Parts: sequence; structure tokens; C-alpha cells
Amino acid sequence: MNVPGWLWATWAIATLVSFGVMEGLALHDRRGYDTLTATTRRWLGIYPAKPLRRITIPLFATTLLVFIGWFLPHIALGWWGGAGGS
Repeated sequence: MNVPGWLWATWAIATLVSFGVMEGLALHDRRGYDTLTATTRRWLGIYPAKPLRRITIPLFATTLLVFIGWFLPHIALGWWGGAGGS
């Protein structure tokens, strides 16, 4: 599926603005428990501490590193589905 660049840009801008508004409101209202960081810690079982965190933290870190390992060459060099790559 060939998605126009303007559509990707619109989606990216809308996502960033939405994130910024939600984070800004949470910080402005002093509701630190509503920020993305606090929510991620709850989901992973880091705080409050849950036994499952011994599995979720390494899984999250591995997934994030694999994504970055794919994403950077994909964007910078056009590998693995990039439009201008080899």
C-alpha cells in the first residue's frame, strides 16, 4: 500500500501534539501518575513493584532495542522496506 507522505506527516504531527497536550496537562495539574513514564512503569510492574516485572522489564528492553536496531537503518539508509535503499 502506497501511503502519501502528507498523510504520514499529518499522522505524526497529530500524534506528537496529542502526546504533548496529554503530558502537559498531567504535569500542569501535578498529576505525575498520569504521565507516559508513570503509566509505563505501572504497566511493566516496576512501580508499584510486582513479581511479573522480572519478565516484563527485560522483554520491554529487548523489544525496544530490536525496534531501534530496525528503525534507524530503515530510516537513515532505506533498508528493509525503505523507498530509496538497497
